[in-house]
Amino acid sequence: MSTPTASDRTGEQGPISGVGTEDVLAALRMPQTGKVYDLEVERFRGMPLHPAHPQIEILTFRSPRGIKNQGDQQWLNENNADNLRFISELVVGTLHSGTHIDALAHVTVGEDDHWFGDRSANDHLGDFGPLNCDATALPSIITRGVLLDIAGHKGKDVLDGSEAITADDLQACADAQAWKCARRTPSSSARDTARCTRTPSG
Repeated sequence: MSTPTASDRTGEQGPISGVGTEDVLAALRMPQTGKVYDLEVERFRGMPLHPAHPQIEILTFRSPRGIKNQGDQQWLNENNADNLRFISELVVGTLHSGTHIDALAHVTVGEDDHWFGDRSANDHLGDFGPLNCDATALPSIITRGVLLDIAGHKGKDVLDGSEAITADDLQACADAQAWKCARRTPSSSARDTARCTRTPSG
């Protein structure tokens, strides 16, 4: 039995399922300067995480000295006049460390602990993760992005700890920045329904 690909699992993807190849090509044509904005939050030992999640650990798994002392890498014991060795790491932590996108099975509600699509954890959660609506169901996302400066909109450099961002916050910030984004609908193409336009100032 073959493993289903993201394209076979559109019913588990939510609104992003409407993004197609035309949208990807349209997004790739938009850059004008080639400047890259890195939105990644670095992962490091002791990094801030929500208290519900375990701390991340980054350990040296193999080291030059350990390899030399143990002598268990036979391929390095012969014809190695340069004393070639290596360092490899072991990363232990939650997938919710650093910048990431939550799968639609991440949050549950109700007495039956159901997630997107009314799928209950009682029936759809295995020992090794959700059986549907997990991150593997999500397609690669290459599309236009809109940056909403929520902290700036509230007159702050950064938001307070545990400060929630509500739908009203997003809408108010978008209005203040003169962005208008149409809601995506299942019956229309992503290009037509998710287009964001900005009203010229003045």
